[in-house]
Amino acid sequence: MQENQAEAIAEAFRAAQIEADPVTKTDLSANDTDLRHALQETEQRFKAQIDLLRSDLTGKFTLLQWMLGLLLAGVASLVIKSFF
Repeated sequence: MQENQAEAIAEAFRAAQIEADPVTKTDLSANDTDLRHALQETEQRFKAQIDLLRSDLTGKFTLLQWMLGLLLAGVASLVIKSFF
């Protein structure tokens, strides 16, 4: 490689380095903090949705248990009536 080519490459590299916007540790830590905050918010929303669904299902299962109990009581009364 000729000397003038090497100098042109070095100069182009210097110009590219000057124009570049390097990332610092503070930039990374700020993004890390933002991501952690967003992740915590998302986790809280998911937990709230899960709790809401769980309470809804618990209420429905309680209703089904009462309905099944009444059905079994009716069947038991019919069985007892037919034998006694």
